[in-house]
Amino acid sequence: MQKRPLILAMDKYEDGLQLLLEAEQTLKEANSEMIGYIKINDGAHPPDIPGPQLCAGLKRIHPKVGLFLDLKLADVSATVVNTLKHYPPIDILTVTGVVSADTLIRLRENFP
Repeated sequence: MQKRPLILAMDKYEDGLQLLLEAEQTLKEANSEMIGYIKINDGAHPPDIPGPQLCAGLKRIHPKVGLFLDLKLADVSATVVNTLKHYPPIDILTVTGVVSADTLIRLRENFP
């Protein structure tokens, strides 16, 4: 299977429904088959839809498009791992440079 080269950045959304509607519209446009991932950061924390459900909605819109969570998580390893267990499978994840080696190891063990 050929890799899809583009990441669709859906940043700075304060409304989860709006994010879903715009993602759906974009994925219906010509050449959208080049989009391999949808990246969200603050869009994972809208007041109207919890982040895990929003990500599940993105996967329902287009199951072949991967999820890129740009959450920049930084906390004790158990909290980071527990937070991510609420999300559907994630393809790309960012964490901050202040996470410990233990956190990186636990993330790799839990989300290969």
